[in-house]
Amino acid sequence: RTSPVASEFGPEKNRATWEWPISAMRCGCISRQSVACSIESTYSQTGSRGLAWSLYGFGTCYELTRDPVYLEVAEHNADYWLSKVPEDGVAPWDFDAPDGPVDTSASAIAVVGLLKLAAHAPSAARRIAYRHGALRTMDSLTSRYLGEGNDGWEGILRGGVYHIHKNLGVNESVMWGEFFFVEALQQAKRYVSQD
Repeated sequence: RTSPVASEFGPEKNRATWEWPISAMRCGCISRQSVACSIESTYSQTGSRGLAWSLYGFGTCYELTRDPVYLEVAEHNADYWLSKVPEDGVAPWDFDAPDGPVDTSASAIAVVGLLKLAAHAPSAARRIAYRHGALRTMDSLTSRYLGEGNDGWEGILRGGVYHIHKNLGVNESVMWGEFFFVEALQQAKRYVSQD
């Protein structure tokens, strides 16, 4: 059975996502939402990490269930991501704040989600676009955002954001960014070696 959350969450209504949707136990519908990484904490927020989690999460749900509703939400997320991300593929912390700091953790999460979709999207054009977007992002992350060579840097990937409003973990190596960056490296290596 498809969760009602899949039809309420993600970019269906106005391309917004929430980092922490709170669902009601009885019906499974969204009862409230919260964010820590966007300009606004309303339904109109466009934080890149929330969108990346949604892209990755719904793609994973599709991979595990083959329920087309999850694929549809993941593809909407991916299409929005690719339409908003800068040319280098590294997302700003919020798409409504393109001049603010980047969030490499969001970009690493999105790479893993995009590569999952590149394997499952029914459209050849989408599979190519998702793969190209993911590999373009990996090129930028590996060439411009590695901690290696930065004296005293503790981590693999620079440019992650935890909580912009409290100035916590801004331009840092964050745990989820490290995890997804390593996962993205492994998946990208598989794609490149298949060519």
